[in-house]
Amino acid sequence: MKKTIYICLLVLLLASNSYSQGWKAKVGFGSSYYTGNVEKVDLRGEGNISHTDSTFEFSSFVKATYGEMETIKNNQEFQAGIQADYKPYAKLSPFLLFTAYNNEFKDIALRLSGITGLKYTFYKTEKS
Repeated sequence: MKKTIYICLLVLLLASNSYSQGWKAKVGFGSSYYTGNVEKVDLRGEGNISHTDSTFEFSSFVKATYGEMETIKNNQEFQAGIQADYKPYAKLSPFLLFTAYNNEFKDIALRLSGITGLKYTFYKTEKS
């Protein structure tokens, strides 16, 4: 599982340097270390790739969390998703969203979710 997380984050990091106009990529990492009565380590990573123009909007994300307390693993969570929106600036806009979630400590081996719908814009200004 750790390899999958690292590979996804590495792909997002490399992709962030290769996209042309209109494509955006973000990668973030964080960690915390506690010592004293309890020795605890938490690691977090996330990435996002998105593109928006008048024809379509695309977004994908990946998030991972890993934690250890007293050298015993106590958290390992992985989330990923992809979203597509056709004609995002139109009054009516169909969209799709798929997500995957894994957290063995919550007894969830794999949870897949999907939603499709139609957005209706009833208020729009230049800034919104």
